[in-house]
Amino acid sequence: MSINLIEAQNESWSNFCKYHVGDWHGNWTTFSSEGQLTNSIQCIRSFRLNEDGTEIQHHNHYTYEDGKKESKLYGNYNKSTLRSLFLKNCFSWGLKQVDSGTKFFFETGFRYEQRRISVVGIYKNGISIDSVLVISEHIADFPDKPTSTVKQITGINWNGISKTITDDYQVSSSEEKIWTALESLGIDYFTMHFSDGISISCPQVIEKGQHFLTVIDWQVLPTFWQRGIRKYDQSGFSSLTLEEFHKPQ
Repeated sequence: MSINLIEAQNESWSNFCKYHVGDWHGNWTTFSSEGQLTNSIQCIRSFRLNEDGTEIQHHNHYTYEDGKKESKLYGNYNKSTLRSLFLKNCFSWGLKQVDSGTKFFFETGFRYEQRRISVVGIYKNGISIDSVLVISEHIADFPDKPTSTVKQITGINWNGISKTITDDYQVSSSEEKIWTALESLGIDYFTMHFSDGISISCPQVIEKGQHFLTVIDWQVLPTFWQRGIRKYDQSGFSSLTLEEFHKPQ
């Protein structure tokens, strides 16, 4: 393994430890591709770092609508076994290849202060969008449930900065960006807006070898916007880009 790759893995691991270790109390809300709420549960995602900082243990503690509780161990992670990419406060993971007949999904999220959000896109038979899971979390206690289900987000062309990490942990230099609406991706993309300033846009149908994007937006504050973009090429997943926008004064 090259020195540069080791340093890049170290940086991704450091971001994991800095931003995401803790007990994240979350409301998990699932919507159909038609925008109908189909399920709502609570879950604590627990990431515990060992004493020497070399391993993180991941448990999920679920509370279902009928009151049933369940805990699952999802793994002991270290620098060489990370399934996610961590770029600053942004994280993303999912299947790297598209294969029809099998389940395909991705998750992208962000942390800001004591809050964390993420969105999971799930494809039916690996080819057509089936459902969307929206996760809203707080480090100390469960956040309030949203008062509305779907909210259209509008904005202006804010100035921003983007940075990209590739699948092999290479991080780009920063580039200037201008905010654009998710609807600009085109009619072949499925776009939904939720409460809490959260949005998703991804292809309605995907095929193996296709170039496409999956995009998650979070308007954290009236003056601060974050966007996470997963990119796929003919070989599969290739990179994660974090874009951060601030409203001009």
